[in-house]
Amino acid sequence: MPLWHIYHPPATYTEADKQEFAQAVTRSYRRWGLPDFYVVVLFHEIAAVDCYVGGRPADSTVRVVVE
Repeated sequence: MPLWHIYHPPATYTEADKQEFAQAVTRSYRRWGLPDFYVVVLFHEIAAVDCYVGGRPADSTVRVVVE
C-alpha cells in the first residue's frame, strides 16, 4: 500500500491542488491494478524554521517521501 508524504511550507498548496495531486497519484497506481483505497497521500505543513537544507533554513523546500 503506497503512502506518500508531502512536506511543504504553509500555503504552498490549495485544497484543490492537494486533491488534484492525490488523484493523479491514485490514477498512476490504478493503472497497475491497485485499488484506489490502497493509495494514501498526506500533506504536512512545515514552518520555515523547521526545515533546513545544508544547515540553512529552507523556506520554499518541498519534500516527497514515498513508502
